Amino acid sequence: MFSYRYLILAVFVLSCPSIAAAQDDMQEVNLTGVWDGYLVQGTGSDLFLFRYAMSLVHVGDSVSGSALIQDRNAPELFAEFAIDGDFTDEHILRFRELTITEQNLLPDRYWCVKSGELRYSEGPVRGLKGDWTAPGCVPGQINLVGPIPQTESEQPNSLEMVDLLKLFMPSAGTDYLLPWHIGAEPGSPIDWHTSGIENSPSWGAYLGSYHRRGEVVLTINGDVTHHVLRESLVPGTWDIYLFGPRIGVTSVSIRSDLSHELVRPSSSLLTTSLSFLEYRCSESARATGGNIVSRMEAPNKRPVWVEEWWSCGSGGCSYTLNLFLYQEDANGVECAEW
Repeated sequence: MFSYRYLILAVFVLSCPSIAAAQDDMQEVNLTGVWDGYLVQGTGSDLFLFRYAMSLVHVGDSVSGSALIQDRNAPELFAEFAIDGDFTDEHILRFRELTITEQNLLPDRYWCVKSGELRYSEGPVRGLKGDWTAPGCVPGQINLVGPIPQTESEQPNSLEMVDLLKLFMPSAGTDYLLPWHIGAEPGSPIDWHTSGIENSPSWGAYLGSYHRRGEVVLTINGDVTHHVLRESLVPGTWDIYLFGPRIGVTSVSIRSDLSHELVRPSSSLLTTSLSFLEYRCSESARATGGNIVSRMEAPNKRPVWVEEWWSCGSGGCSYTLNLFLYQEDANGVECAEW
């Protein structure tokens, strides 16, 4: 049974003819894992956007698994499907829907039984994108982001801060929440301490009703941000908190409560791939402490808002970066007085 209930709409299952022989480069691509994203139906003023995901098992040329679609405005309306299909030597996933395994919908509605072709692409993230059709339904497009193709032995022990921030920025042109399993793919350097999602702690309740917690060693331009003296000197970690409703993540808190000297992260992350535009609270910020809310932008990403909070004393500084997917949440941040 597919477990991610925060995704949307119709799912498709495929059973297409198998390809007799695979190219050498084909053998290097495996689609096994959870592919997460959205489904679009229609165009213009009649465009509808749904959350959508596939959980795939890829063996040889054959692909099977399950899919979930969910109404973005009414998450209690969903459908789960068994799916199968094949992956061609042109790197195209051909899919179709087999059967609905579970669903909830309004009495006068029905879920479209879809099929289509999704082209595989590689880059900073792996993607599946293409068109779908269904009898009696207006067609549309699907855009999914896939798991990192790494084994546990290849798991890195640190992550560039700029890459962590971009991980929590949705793709440009989308309006969906982040999935709760983001950053938990095989090979992720984030060490998660929460099994599933839990009720938020009292201090973070304003960020969302549910949360998920982990930690990670962060680097800036290849250098670890700080070290901590335990039995020996070890890299310091940052706490990662995901917050949001049950359907998905709406804000992220990245914090280090350890005392250490560090230039403000936004001052160190100004690159061609990431920019910060001050939005609120800069007039009250001081070198010893304060908070600044900025609009953070990156190519091919939807802008998000970041509250950068810091407090410095004789022993060093503590930092928190709060990321908000929606501007109205950033507008609710109180400017600190120092």
